[in-house]
Amino acid sequence: MMKTLATVVLAAAFAALAALTMPNTAAAAADDKMLKYRNGVMWSLAAHLGGIFQNIRGEVDAKANIPHHAKALAPIAAAVVAMFPPGSEGGRTKPEIWSDRAGFEKAAADLVTAANALAVVADSGDPGQIGAAAGAVGKACGGCHRPYRAEKK
Repeated sequence: MMKTLATVVLAAAFAALAALTMPNTAAAAADDKMLKYRNGVMWSLAAHLGGIFQNIRGEVDAKANIPHHAKALAPIAAAVVAMFPPGSEGGRTKPEIWSDRAGFEKAAADLVTAANALAVVADSGDPGQIGAAAGAVGKACGGCHRPYRAEKK
């Protein structure tokens, strides 16, 4: 009888432990999916900006694509804040992105402003204007990365 009771108690304890860890596992999987999504979107932003700089520096001759790259940046930038919902910690994201939400949102808004300005001058074909505007986008990227992204380990 004692052995059966001990078995039942032990089984109940394992069941309770499993029930308690399942939501955490599901939350971790959701966080992992958000992290992968966020990283992919950020890489696309970097790729578009990089394509502009490659053209400006003469590394490639695809200047006709500069407006396409530039016009892709603003909508991506506008999505940045939504990609960091509370509880989506992970990767190189610092906790300050949530504890200093107003600062993060201001930095993200600066990125949108810079990206919109680049989109305006992108059709000009003027490498000086485009380069300066692309540099401002890069600076705005750093406005988030410096305070809210940890160094690579």
